[in-house]
Order: sequence, then structure tokens, then C-alpha cells
Amino acid sequence: MGAERLILIEGMIGAGKTTTARLVETWLTSRGEDARAFQELAEDHPIRTRAVDQLREHYRQLAEPPGPRRRWRRG
Repeated sequence: MGAERLILIEGMIGAGKTTTARLVETWLTSRGEDARAFQELAEDHPIRTRAVDQLREHYRQLAEPPGPRRRWRRG
């Protein structure tokens, strides 16, 4: 049995990370390798941790719009 490897693909939103991961998975599979592409938030992601989930939730809450807008009265 060969050594297991993990390939991480990083980039900005819309840079083609998912497309690249699928292409690499297809290429490796065509060569007889056991390959799998994971989506970033997949439950079975090999490096997903509770701490990462907590950070994501924290930043998701920060990104939510505030409650009802208050009208400020001028002097």
C-alpha cells in the first residue's frame, strides 16, 4: 500500500478551486489512484475540525446584518 497524500487547493472565491479539484481527482483516478475531491464544508472533510466550525459560525454571525435600523433624529 502506498503512502496517502493530501492535496490542498486554495484560492479566492471564483478562482476555480472546485473545478481544479475535480480535474485533479479525474486525472489521478484515470491513472489508477484512489482519489477523492472534498468540498470545503463537507462533513467528512479530512481536516475539518470543531475549531474551524466555531470560527466559521463566529464570522457568519459577524456578517449578518444588524437588527432593525434605527432612525437618528437631527438636533
